[in-house]
Amino acid sequence: MGRTANLFTRALTAAKARPIFIGGFFFVVLVPFVLFGELAEEILEGHGLPFDEPILRWFHTYATPSLDRWVIILTNLGGPVSMVLCEASVVAMLLAAGKGRLARFMAVAGGGAALLNIFAKLIFCRQRPQLWETIVTEKSFSFPSGHSIGSMSFAAALSLLAWHTRWRWPAAICAFAFAVMVGLTRLYLGVHYPSDVAAGWCAALVWVGGVYSLQRWRLSRARRAMPK
Repeated sequence: MGRTANLFTRALTAAKARPIFIGGFFFVVLVPFVLFGELAEEILEGHGLPFDEPILRWFHTYATPSLDRWVIILTNLGGPVSMVLCEASVVAMLLAAGKGRLARFMAVAGGGAALLNIFAKLIFCRQRPQLWETIVTEKSFSFPSGHSIGSMSFAAALSLLAWHTRWRWPAAICAFAFAVMVGLTRLYLGVHYPSDVAAGWCAALVWVGGVYSLQRWRLSRARRAMPK
């Protein structure tokens, strides 16, 4: 009982000392975790999400041949090959700058998100929407959206890397805008349900936020253990 009370007291003290960090953890990790759980539960139970089909059909009303070309370009930029190249480039630049800890964070954030996507698709086995003949061919399962996980994990990791620099807001705004646009292209193309995209965003935030929080905790613990 005394140990539990001590841990609770330490948690409250940490929360008071770092309100921004605790608030960020709540909105970036805990809230997306709950949302992903709600979506996943509906998919596992075989229930369709009532908003999925109407939103897809609404996006399709804006389809034109000229817009198709731009959407294809943007969705390819958020695809697995492009994201791996972007993440590898950031890792290489960080290593060249002697920032091995940050390079490991980016590698784990991107690589772990990719593995999470693969396992999640195999667990849920949700079929892709077939509301109209699409202009792209996708053979994997639908839930969650791999493009959404990949682009959002890269956006979140890049934003966290830049958070303690003067570029944090431009980096965060541009990165998250890109991730959102990539997710919307998957709806426009009709290859994912909105719940697939939302789940992908949530899973990416939970993973990257969790990895970052764990790294910060381990670094803080190591600093406290250093002799003064």
